Amino acid sequence: MREGIPTQEITPIEEQEGVEYIPQLEQHGLDGELFLSIWEKNKGDEHSFYERNMEMIDEMEKEEPGSVSFLNKKYGVFNFSRYPIEILLDQYRSHGDTGTPYGIVLYPLEDNHGAFSKKEDELIFRDIYNQMDGQFKIKILESSGKRDILKKLVNLKNFFNKEGNGHKISFAIIGGHGDKSSIKFGSRDSSDGVFNIEDLEDQSIINIRESIFEPHPTFVLNSCETGIESGMADRLKSKFNAEVFAPKEKTIIEDIDVVIENGAIRFDVQYVDNFS
Repeated sequence: MREGIPTQEITPIEEQEGVEYIPQLEQHGLDGELFLSIWEKNKGDEHSFYERNMEMIDEMEKEEPGSVSFLNKKYGVFNFSRYPIEILLDQYRSHGDTGTPYGIVLYPLEDNHGAFSKKEDELIFRDIYNQMDGQFKIKILESSGKRDILKKLVNLKNFFNKEGNGHKISFAIIGGHGDKSSIKFGSRDSSDGVFNIEDLEDQSIINIRESIFEPHPTFVLNSCETGIESGMADRLKSKFNAEVFAPKEKTIIEDIDVVIENGAIRFDVQYVDNFS
């Protein structure tokens, strides 16, 4: 089992939906059974989730053979249909670019409700990408737990800011089912799958934050209730000296505006009012 991948019991492969896609996935150098086990935890009530992922994978492979396997192994991306193909292909093509500033989209590997696979998020990501107009890059990551997140962030630092000659993370758009004091990336049955407010006091986080994030980074939380006073957003703001956008209720992001001036990036984030 690959590091960062949940180990709890899953439906036997012969009983899983989408089993007919395994040969096609394997032709692209992917672990078909592992992909299906991840998709099973993200489809929610959408029966076309497997098909949408396969269509995205096939389209990417036509444009850039090997791109899907690369992004899966380097960045942990499994749920390709969540994101615009423009961003995914640009992420693959510009992997060696250490001269352009960047930020990350960090989304959960597991989402039993399918909330992070909705078309709305894809449209918002595409709009952000277009607004940035190549002046900033977006790196998409998926993860199921704290240890894997930390490892991925350190890998980014070691590649994109090796010996201090590149860039650190300027912004992070983070998705995960949340409440005032936590964000869920994997199973709540595992302490590693939930990032709690107390984790921001962990010495390992304190030790690396300045080496991984630019001074005064921006965090955009697509996580319900994390903006409640004295909650996760306030703690992120104080610990990272950051600008933080987060909802105070159960809602989703409606719109993100981006302004880039003199090499600095600023965000304005709107959440849906009276969401139900």
